Amino acid sequence: MFLKHTLTRSSSHKNLTLIAAARVVLWAVAELLIGVNQLWLHLPFNEPLVHCILAVFALTAIAAFIQARSAGHITRYVMLGHLTLDVLIMTWVFHLVGGAANPFVSILLFPLTISAAILPSRFTWLMVVLTLGSYGSLFIPVDGETNLVVDHSQHSHSHGDQQSVFSLHLVGMWFNFAISAILISFFVVRMRQQIQQQQQKLNTQREKALRDEQLLGIATQAASAAHHISTPLSTMAIIINDLHQSQASEPIQEDLKLLSAQIDNCSEVLNTLRHRENNNKPIPLALFIHQLIDEFKLMRPEAVLEENADDTSTFKISPDPSLRMALLNVLNNAADVSPKKIQLNITLVKRTLHLKIRDYGMGLPEDFANNALANGIETPTISSKPKGMGIGLFLSHATIDQHQGKISLTNMEPGTLTYITLPLFLDTPISSHSVANQQ
Repeated sequence: MFLKHTLTRSSSHKNLTLIAAARVVLWAVAELLIGVNQLWLHLPFNEPLVHCILAVFALTAIAAFIQARSAGHITRYVMLGHLTLDVLIMTWVFHLVGGAANPFVSILLFPLTISAAILPSRFTWLMVVLTLGSYGSLFIPVDGETNLVVDHSQHSHSHGDQQSVFSLHLVGMWFNFAISAILISFFVVRMRQQIQQQQQKLNTQREKALRDEQLLGIATQAASAAHHISTPLSTMAIIINDLHQSQASEPIQEDLKLLSAQIDNCSEVLNTLRHRENNNKPIPLALFIHQLIDEFKLMRPEAVLEENADDTSTFKISPDPSLRMALLNVLNNAADVSPKKIQLNITLVKRTLHLKIRDYGMGLPEDFANNALANGIETPTISSKPKGMGIGLFLSHATIDQHQGKISLTNMEPGTLTYITLPLFLDTPISSHSVANQQ
């Protein structure tokens, strides 16, 4: 049970545990130094009051241990409160034991260093102000008396120069503390941010490697499926061709033409999969959109697609067939849930293609939406469709991401809005006549 709790604790809980352990160490060192003073040094200070303050410090350590063991969320403000409490308690002790002349006063840098390591920079600079103010307050006499371990008021006038030099030394210590605090706050925070950025890059690369591995597995299965599907498609094409030669009625002939077109489309897709050309030359965006819409209407003749497009004659786009298949998959998903009305809005903003595909179905179920949209759809999801395989959305996202694009899904009232952005290539204007000829 203890091991399970330890593994499930957040980093904030672990950090608070370390802070509590540091308090115990500081309390033990302080009590040890008081014992050394009693045996050998005999420096005067209010020892009972110091013991009481250290007892409070020990209690805060116990409270921090208990809070770190709890299941509650520990916020950054809670961590800041603990570090602030440490600074105030240590400053109170230093006021009673030597003030600014205490050789251990630099321990005030410890909470500041922790803040720079785990808290946002704004909290760290707040700790800088607090620690510098606390150190500066140690120069203020307590109850109208000097708070230095050595009472210089008892020195003779001949020792006035030495007293001035010692006071200057204490002021220099404060400036040295201030410089150290600023350097720690600036550079430690910068180093922590660099480490976090590197960690984010590593996580991104790890997720990309996992996704590429999954894509490779899917591609292998797709190649195997293409090999097995080609023979049935050829058989169906022969049978349909024979039926064309028969004396079938006109409605049946129309259905046969549709089936023949569907088979030709499947064969073309399989040929593209088997003989993918390494042609990276961009094609006109108008041609790409025209082919996309024509292929979708051929695949889904029952679907009603409402188009609204900006002028696309001045841009080009990647010719990769996988990109067109990814967009077709999104349109097919919309047609599955809303065949009678699908809206496709195409806009161009600063050499970026914006596609908004809106369906009017039931929308994404809450559990599926949370799963599909988490972490940028990095893994195949459980499909919300009864016969869905759960890889369409994953493949679309992976393909669009490989083309430096983005895809997001938003539940609407009613339906779902799929928002896709893709980079474009600037081209010289192409007339509609030339585009028609290319088509």
